[in-house]
Amino acid sequence: MKNCTKKEIINVELKENSYEINLGSQNINELGEIISHVTEGRNVGVITNPAIGEIYFAKVKASLEKSGLCCSRIDIPEGEEHKNFNSLKKIYSELLKNNFDRKSILVALGGGIVGDITGFAAASFMRGVPFVQVPTSLLAMVDSSVGGKTGINLPEGKNLVGAIYQPKHVLIDVDMLISLSPAEFNAGMAEVIKYAFISKHGDLINILRNRVDDIKRLNPTCLKEIIKSSCEIKAQIVSEDECETKDIRSFLNFGHTFGHAVESITNYKEFRHGEAVSIGMVYAGILSKLMETGFQEE
Repeated sequence: MKNCTKKEIINVELKENSYEINLGSQNINELGEIISHVTEGRNVGVITNPAIGEIYFAKVKASLEKSGLCCSRIDIPEGEEHKNFNSLKKIYSELLKNNFDRKSILVALGGGIVGDITGFAAASFMRGVPFVQVPTSLLAMVDSSVGGKTGINLPEGKNLVGAIYQPKHVLIDVDMLISLSPAEFNAGMAEVIKYAFISKHGDLINILRNRVDDIKRLNPTCLKEIIKSSCEIKAQIVSEDECETKDIRSFLNFGHTFGHAVESITNYKEFRHGEAVSIGMVYAGILSKLMETGFQEE
């Protein structure tokens, strides 16, 4: 992917927990400096999975150590079925084994699963330690890394245990998208399409309509545009309804009610989350049309 050096800063404005989204290319090298500015702790636990860690951990470690931070890597298994208490317990055990305390920092290096469970570990370990999101999938970049929803799954359903706990910073490096499979990238695009539909403006829809070839080629400038637009839409909604008490944040759930049902009945093994959401948006649209017509077929 051709280097696109211009950096974008998107502000998530909250009453007490505001933070920045740093969007750029090859900006993973800035992680150590960023962490040094957002928290005083020096002990950093990087939560990832074996596949992502193999690709990116060395760069993350180099950046952290360059800024004088002490870095530990904690791997959790890959897959939605591992977003559970067993993985959470492993994180706690590794943090204690490495003498982490309330001043320590966690980094979520991975997709939505890693981000969700790392955020919940940060919210609950020592009653709360700071964490930073470094999303590596398109879905995590545009959606799950922003807004502070964290949690794990139970056998009875998805995300039934968790907390709204905001990160100190979100670092998005678009160059990481080159490591995604086409199926994983397309799953992330489902969330981008969701933002285009729930936005009050048509800018993102126009990009999606007019720049299909650029998106398919992973053009970094175009990718930054769709990620920036998605993050700005989510940041605005979250700033108005951080804890989902005003029914504004529920717009972010478009496609998710049906989508979660699809994931549940297939035991989280047949569809990626974004794929399930895309199915959910279709059926939500069908239901909306039926409700509009009084459930009378046209």
